[in-house]
Amino acid sequence: MSQEAAAIRAGLHRTEVGLLERGERIPKIDTLIKLAAATSVPPSQLLEGIHWQPATTSKGSFTVSTPSQPETTDS
Repeated sequence: MSQEAAAIRAGLHRTEVGLLERGERIPKIDTLIKLAAATSVPPSQLLEGIHWQPATTSKGSFTVSTPSQPETTDS
């Protein structure tokens, strides 16, 4: 199936299908469902081989500082 035919069947612009096919754009879930239906492929098959690698961060912590002199308020 051509990109243009897939785009028409999925209700997408043909350039978007090209961008998706080349991996230059990540589809939203609704786009994925449209493409799956247009190509008669289960959505799970379109997701095969895609893995998310979560970022690693260091554990944060709070620090409490004590003022060197107490605050005063004018009454």
